[in-house]
Amino acid sequence: MKYLYLMIIFFIIFCEILTSPDKWYNDPERNTILQKILKSFGLDGPIYLDIPTEDLSSITKNIKNIINVDNNDNRIKKYLQIEPSSYNHPLITFKSFDLIKNSINIKSLYLKIDYVFLDNFEEPLKVKIFLLLNNNDNNEEEEEDVGNFIFKHNKNINSKKIFTLQVPLNLTIFNHAIPNIKDEIKLLIKFEETILPTIIQIENVYLEAVVLDSNDRIKRHSDKNCQNEKGEKLCCIKKSNINFEEIGWNFIVSPKILQAQFCQGDCYHPDNNMLLSNVLSKFKHLQDIEHKSCCYPTEYIPLNVSIFKSGLTIETRTLNNLMAKKCSCY
Repeated sequence: MKYLYLMIIFFIIFCEILTSPDKWYNDPERNTILQKILKSFGLDGPIYLDIPTEDLSSITKNIKNIINVDNNDNRIKKYLQIEPSSYNHPLITFKSFDLIKNSINIKSLYLKIDYVFLDNFEEPLKVKIFLLLNNNDNNEEEEEDVGNFIFKHNKNINSKKIFTLQVPLNLTIFNHAIPNIKDEIKLLIKFEETILPTIIQIENVYLEAVVLDSNDRIKRHSDKNCQNEKGEKLCCIKKSNINFEEIGWNFIVSPKILQAQFCQGDCYHPDNNMLLSNVLSKFKHLQDIEHKSCCYPTEYIPLNVSIFKSGLTIETRTLNNLMAKKCSCY
């Protein structure tokens, strides 16, 4: 009986270790970023998919929506949301000026759909998205399959609630088609044929993109700025890689590897006449209270993260509190 109790205690401790976020990485900064990702998607813990890696790869191989920016690339990353110039179901038309320029390098592309359910249904509805291109030979439009998604079966739906879906579009096909795209980007939404009446109503659609513009540049600060003349580590951006596959997070569709950025370092008050520094210094001496300044982010870089959430349904969200861009001391 004694050995049985010991085995139970050992099993409980082992399970706690497995469910603890400390099992992902030793440093708290990367664990904090992982917890923020879970919280952003409303998850208490990671979703472990019992699907072979090669099968997952086959599902996502045509989805080129990963933001992968070279560290030496100093072009500004822009997030565009383009409203349709016209929408008459099933055809959506967007002006291409902001997206199709020689200076623009598209890093990811999505179709954002706001919709409501008009009635309950039990069978999932499959939908495909096609890019329409003009054929100069016979003036007919060709259809290129650039994305697909599934409306899961729903029961007891609130017909007034608006749902939002971000569908990753095939960036490889889109970039290949750019020379044939003129002033307008035409997308066609096709529902799989069904005997059911129309039970989904699309309220709004947007074309969302992450782009790099070579006409805009940002200044890069040398790593030497993270140390003063005494060799002390100052408040600065620290970078560290997070490999989702290595920690078993196979529900992450993109990015597979994230270069995390967070604020780290010590804060030293300069010996000058800055008002805040003088106030803190006087307060410290008058009250005899030890003051410790903190290094914290003042600006973030938005990041798109895609996950498998319900079955193999892909959900994408833009996380605005994940990647530190600038740090400061208070």
